[in-house]
Amino acid sequence: MARVISIACQKGGVGKTTTALNLGISLNILGKKVLLIDLDPQGCLGIAFDMDQDSLSRGIFEMVVKTCEPKDVIHKTGIKSLHIIANNVWSNPAGEAIKKAMSNLRVLKKAVNSLRCDYDYIIMDCPPSIFENTIAAIYSSDSVLIPVQSDYYVFMVLDQFLQTICTIKKSINRDLEIEGLLLTMFDSRLKSSREILKLSWERYGSLVFKTIIPRSTEIAQVIYSRKPISIYLPKPSRGALAYLSLARELIQKQQKDRR
Repeated sequence: MARVISIACQKGGVGKTTTALNLGISLNILGKKVLLIDLDPQGCLGIAFDMDQDSLSRGIFEMVVKTCEPKDVIHKTGIKSLHIIANNVWSNPAGEAIKKAMSNLRVLKKAVNSLRCDYDYIIMDCPPSIFENTIAAIYSSDSVLIPVQSDYYVFMVLDQFLQTICTIKKSINRDLEIEGLLLTMFDSRLKSSREILKLSWERYGSLVFKTIIPRSTEIAQVIYSRKPISIYLPKPSRGALAYLSLARELIQKQQKDRR
């Protein structure tokens, strides 16, 4: 039975899509069957696997608007046991239709639940907002993983986002957990990054993943390279090694929670 994880943060540019992509690949490398679901209208997860968003005939639109069978909109990525439901919003009317469908929270949850038995992990990439797509994703999830860029401004809005998560948990998803806070784009040479790390540990303690994602050229460019596995093979880059560490930490956490 899959664990469903939303990658979410109301601030843009913190590494949500990069994390969804590389965590999915890393879990797959460690032997897990993974489904990625792209809920961000920018469609960057599909772009990473060389999918043309405008001409994609099956995706989120068909699943939530036309209520097609979820299994019929899944695409292979070229990596064994790593699949994707891509975002194929090609126009403003299509985007509005998806938003309207997502306002009925049960639509996405029903679709996701129908796929749980086929995967070990279902990872949903959310847009940088707390509107329809993100709320529907969190409602449908077991947990939320929150990327936090090593930057004071992002850190300042984190408390507000955590309060929103708490409200969603109390009102519509009582079983929701915070998977963890993931520090991204970390540069140990910068005093500000080191201070953010220290402050994170002091304020949020065990909520912060031990794994820290470094600032990395390879990681920043991986989506638009259209060959995301390239930073893992034949020799993993520094960023790839960090995401492999995150995947191991996440798996170990789940194993510990089951005991």
